[in-house]
Amino acid sequence: MGDFFVVGERYENRIGEYEVVEVNTPSVVIRYLETGRLQTVEEELQERIVRNLRRERELADQPPEERRSAPKAQRQRKKKAKFDGFVADDFSDGSGGSNWRTKAGLGGVLADLLTGRTGESLDSWAPSRQPVCYLTAPEETSSEFLADSAQFFVEASHDGLSYGLRLHRPADASEGATAWDRLLTALSEDDPVAVSLRDLLASGVAELSWYGEAWGAAEKETVRADDDGLLLERGTVTESDSVEAVIERLNEAPQDQGLILTVESSMSVHDAMSAGPGIADTIADLLDPLVALYRACRG
Repeated sequence: MGDFFVVGERYENRIGEYEVVEVNTPSVVIRYLETGRLQTVEEELQERIVRNLRRERELADQPPEERRSAPKAQRQRKKKAKFDGFVADDFSDGSGGSNWRTKAGLGGVLADLLTGRTGESLDSWAPSRQPVCYLTAPEETSSEFLADSAQFFVEASHDGLSYGLRLHRPADASEGATAWDRLLTALSEDDPVAVSLRDLLASGVAELSWYGEAWGAAEKETVRADDDGLLLERGTVTESDSVEAVIERLNEAPQDQGLILTVESSMSVHDAMSAGPGIADTIADLLDPLVALYRACRG
């Protein structure tokens, strides 16, 4: 690290184009060209975002038959799992295009990638007839563990592709005994975990959403990056926000109903298909920094 960004040069993340003002490894100070806003971001994360965007655009410019050929780096891994890229049927309603979810497909590729990058032992699994796959500890690869767990996920639908970390807390769970509670304790007491979440949200790489199951997803609140920092959207209400305020609201969440929280990113069907086999690296680039939150949930 430290030799990718050059002061005065321009780069782009998922919020927009920016100029590098200072390089202070492991952080970088950037200025967004459109708004002039200064922001301090994690150097390693921003480098992955820049490289990822460049790769996505290069693949999108290739003829379809070239996109379906795995890049050299992917071929050299010689993993048993293989994924050549999404096709239109993968985003249709129902489970018609579901081969991508398997251990021999994208699910297995991601488990191998993330285990290799982080040292965290992960395996993939997919619930029957649902367009989603999960990554979690090998001993928790079944539906029974979804009730109180934190699991990485990838989900395809006609709206596009979403991927990230999903956390569920069951209703009337013993206070302090769930993955939800362990995460909130870490966010409140472990500054590196809170900083990791703040960097992910502020960089525009991911957004955080949560809601009570009795309320329904329509009542969820979402926190995402804005030109002036973080923005909270709750129903028709939109206001500025902070990670500290998010943690406070999560600590005050009702105990009498199940809660679902996700930290995730998404892309359109077109972009997901255009990425070809490189989509595995794109997804892993987000899941990698989410491992800190995953570990906090597991305690």
